[in-house]
Amino acid sequence: MATPMDTDPPPPPPLKVWVMSMNRHVTTDEIVRGLNKIEDEETRKLCLNKPTRDECIRAMISKLYPTIVMQHKLARFRFRRNKTSTGKEFYQSNDPNVYLGYSVADTGSLVAMAWATGPLPQVVNIGLDVMKFSIPRNTTVNDFFESVKHKLTEREQRDVSGGGANADEVLLRRLLIILTIKSAYIKAIQQPSGFDYRRMECQLPTQTFKVDGHELIGWEIRLFKANLGIQRKELLVEEVYQCCAVIYRGVPGAAGLNNPATAAAMQAAFPPGKRNKIYWNDREGEATEMLNFLKVDQIVKAYDGLVLKNGAGSNNVNGRARVPGSSSGSGAVAGGPSSAVSPTSARRLGEQPTRRSSEDTARMHAQAGVMH
Repeated sequence: MATPMDTDPPPPPPLKVWVMSMNRHVTTDEIVRGLNKIEDEETRKLCLNKPTRDECIRAMISKLYPTIVMQHKLARFRFRRNKTSTGKEFYQSNDPNVYLGYSVADTGSLVAMAWATGPLPQVVNIGLDVMKFSIPRNTTVNDFFESVKHKLTEREQRDVSGGGANADEVLLRRLLIILTIKSAYIKAIQQPSGFDYRRMECQLPTQTFKVDGHELIGWEIRLFKANLGIQRKELLVEEVYQCCAVIYRGVPGAAGLNNPATAAAMQAAFPPGKRNKIYWNDREGEATEMLNFLKVDQIVKAYDGLVLKNGAGSNNVNGRARVPGSSSGSGAVAGGPSSAVSPTSARRLGEQPTRRSSEDTARMHAQAGVMH
């Protein structure tokens, strides 16, 4: 008689990653319209009060991503927001087999969201992290290595070292791979930012990932690079980002998979090479089914068309974008949020200096607009 371990399980829900590049300047009117599509007033204020214009835009897109996905890919009004006991956010519907799990990450000119739909156990543990392939000005790769050394185990510190003419490039790439894997995993299991990175260990030569000395089982780790073309005045500048998306797929017939008490038995049942799946989607075309690259115009069009729960629709009047609070109408969109953001309240966005990713890349890992 076949056991659950012998039968072929149904295919897991596909993991999708949307990657938006801030390929052009986002106008103040576009920011105002986006902020007014965020239904929670406190969340709008948090976005508006970000220190820089770019951070405000990234936080706004991060908050709008799930709603855009639900309205364009799913029947949104079947869903309601919920949280796990650890605070991991997800959206649930009346169908016990249809949940939306997601994770967002942003830095520099990139805002991304990893998501999947299916039964809750198969989609809730999703994590995403992104880091730019660059270091802060007036620093070296070795300086950066020293600044993140406390997040690496002794073995990882040995593994990242490279030699030859491209030693700095090899060192930076390996550092970013390890840091994005660790940060994405922390997000997937909803741990606080102070989680000790040294409890995790990425063994790059053998492509294994351990936590507290035990190799995890049932995880899918997808590593890929995002090459973005960003308009800087008259120049088109290329920016490259290391990205990592992780999702817990589970193992049929296995309960308490990542409980250390059962780790030894599970590792005996699943030999090395079959405990996790690691995909290195570096070559063109490898990640076509998973990735969807978007530009500012596409995102603006998507959120302009969002219909809020209270009945507010597009900010378009006679085919032209109407900014809430402008002379073409009242302070807020008809039927929209009770305290809409007006161009006056957002005026400072146009006055803020645009600090790009030179600061962001100094961070230990890319900060998400919302930490799930």
